[in-house]
Amino acid sequence: MANRRITELVQEALAIRARAYGLDSDSTWAGVKKRMHELKGLAATVDSNEVRRHVIVASIATLQTFVRFSISELVNSEAQYRVRAAERIPEKYSVKDALTLLDDQTISFGELVAHIASYNSVTDVVSWLGAILGLDLKSALSNARSHYMLRRGSKGAPLLIADVDQLLGDVENAFRLRHILAHEMAYGLSIETEECRRLVGAVDRFIAALNAVIWNTAYTEVPLVPEEYRERASETRCAARSELAKSLFRAREVARILGFSSWLRNSHLHWVRFGRAWAGGGLQDQLVGPIPEFLRFGETDMILRRSAQVAEWVTFWGDPLTLQDRWRK
Repeated sequence: MANRRITELVQEALAIRARAYGLDSDSTWAGVKKRMHELKGLAATVDSNEVRRHVIVASIATLQTFVRFSISELVNSEAQYRVRAAERIPEKYSVKDALTLLDDQTISFGELVAHIASYNSVTDVVSWLGAILGLDLKSALSNARSHYMLRRGSKGAPLLIADVDQLLGDVENAFRLRHILAHEMAYGLSIETEECRRLVGAVDRFIAALNAVIWNTAYTEVPLVPEEYRERASETRCAARSELAKSLFRAREVARILGFSSWLRNSHLHWVRFGRAWAGGGLQDQLVGPIPEFLRFGETDMILRRSAQVAEWVTFWGDPLTLQDRWRK
């Protein structure tokens, strides 16, 4: 079969994006957890073979959604993952198509790879994710522990999978049933409650273990627990304030030479007031003391933009060391 053009793949991937639960890792992971919780509930309680058949198909679809989004996020996160992913792409494309993709900017390379990748079996999932992460994924799954517990320094984090071969066998069986049910009427195929519950539970544990492996290998420096988010946000904000202070130091000297000190002081005071009002999200009048971290809406970006504005103003007038002589002339 002839290779599909990149433009066709982009349109297909964009259609998948439009149907996605969310466009970021938090909302997608929340959607996956919610969906699996619902499916496990149905598997354990519903008294209908037809519904149980649907539950199996839906659980594999949820797994595929999770893996697709994980590959997209990984590939977009670092160059090493992009290189490994590129080596896995089986289809070849023309330079013209590749340049069209670069110019288009409507889809990321990670999304394109995630769309090209195959997720039709346990082997597919383990092969693609293992290759991109650069590890033996089955071995990593056998040692997978909760990334939340490890981040908190827990020494007693239990293994997430007691028997990897058993788990992968159950997930593969779920894949097998999904293929049958998605492509055949299979009217006589009956799935008992216990089997449905076991297979959906295996898919759920497989997703959780894959997520833990990804976080424990690729995302070790990414904030995870609330304390890390607050610490990282605080560090980033302090660095931004330091840049702004440097810009203001030079700006004050330029303003002094030009006689604009009052203007600069008043301008920055207005900016500070606006920044606090915006960062407070409308609640600044009810706050006492520092603004809580969860209310600092875009504050760091705002500080960085202000620093760039001030630096641009200083650049316009030139070096303060020579400005005074030039201004007199």
